[in-house]
Amino acid sequence: MVEINNLELLKFSQRAIHGKVPEHIGAEFPKEKYTCFGEFRPDGEALWAVSVYDFKRDHDCILDVALNIGGLFSKSLFEKIARVVSNYVFVQSRLLRMTVFIRESNKRSYRIVKKWGFREEGFIKLGFGPPTPEDMYVFGMTRDECKWI
Repeated sequence: MVEINNLELLKFSQRAIHGKVPEHIGAEFPKEKYTCFGEFRPDGEALWAVSVYDFKRDHDCILDVALNIGGLFSKSLFEKIARVVSNYVFVQSRLLRMTVFIRESNKRSYRIVKKWGFREEGFIKLGFGPPTPEDMYVFGMTRDECKWI
């Protein structure tokens, strides 16, 4: 079952993407900055989490997509993630676009966001900073391009 704004899922997504949990994420979920969707595996570990943040003037937001799925990834799970997040961003929040940054080394996420319908919009040298500086791809999707709503 998809959970919304679970602090542990937010921390999982931040550790997976940025290598640590930012200091501004404390003991309570920071609703003023983030919305987070995700699910837990039967063993209690996070299965997946998508953090939505950095809302810009009712126009754009950034997604952090973190997966801990191993052999559990399936077409139905992928479609659930795409529908839940796309519906929140484009229908509920009425934003015009969403943006994702992918590490150059993360080929799996590159394929997943392309399948979701994101378009590659650019490449930033050393766009990801410490603890592991790395080049990154920039992907975007507009409401009109989204097939999941």
